[in-house]
Amino acid sequence: MHLPVYIHDPVTELPMIYDWPTKPLVLYGFSKHVVECPSYWPNNVHACGFWFLKASLLHFDSQPTAYPELSAFLDKSKDPPIFIGLSSMGSMGFIDNPSGLLRVLEGVVKTVNQNMILFTSAYAPLETAVIAAAKQDQKALSTELIEVNSELNVNKSINENVLQRGLQLFGNKLFCFSGTVPYLWLFPKCCLVIHHGGSGTTAAALHSGVPQFYWAERMAWIGVSPPPLKRECLIPPGSSETHASLNDLLHAIEEASHPKVRSCAEDYGKRIREEDGVGFAVETICRIMSI
Repeated sequence: MHLPVYIHDPVTELPMIYDWPTKPLVLYGFSKHVVECPSYWPNNVHACGFWFLKASLLHFDSQPTAYPELSAFLDKSKDPPIFIGLSSMGSMGFIDNPSGLLRVLEGVVKTVNQNMILFTSAYAPLETAVIAAAKQDQKALSTELIEVNSELNVNKSINENVLQRGLQLFGNKLFCFSGTVPYLWLFPKCCLVIHHGGSGTTAAALHSGVPQFYWAERMAWIGVSPPPLKRECLIPPGSSETHASLNDLLHAIEEASHPKVRSCAEDYGKRIREEDGVGFAVETICRIMSI
């Protein structure tokens, strides 16, 4: 066709494929115990294990003072709570009925008599729904926060500060939190992890050895979670669907709480903790570069 042959990609300006190394080093930050590594992979491709910061760098001993309200909620919980966090799914438009999500969670804590921790991930509509629920449930506020309850209507910065410290709803059974906290510290203190399936959250849940939902089909395949939930099981399209969503979520929690699933999660947690993904990656790079 007499078209010009580019030496570099006209968009990215990267060398064309024939100029690339024939065997570039490929390092995957996941565990071979979780994702099968086919035998036909070339020797330049490695599954290192998940890339975690070392515990010594996370200062776990200081977490209770860094998150006093959350730590107090964990301490007073009779049993380890259920964690739920959907990360950036809200900002991506997937939490289109935050009040419906709260109604489902209210049904869970009342039905199973289990404390829960909800990370709002600073998603404004969800935080607005949490504040609205707090106004309807005066007992939701912890002792330290009662004094600012009268200002929840008028001061957005106070609303944000309250949620960064933590706000308790539904008879102090649901702890809502908008801050950040190391999952490797928090998840081992929980009995279940319900999350959006991001690779980092999945890795932390596997590391902690607690049952989880999502990453999604793969977690069900290896036996550490029930099948993935559809979005409407957490976020009902309307108030009339709340009961159906609650039943679906309760069924998934029951599946994830089964001794077989717990045993499998604990087994994978042990294997994941024995890996040093970062160390393997660094060692491989140094070997290739003859450092």
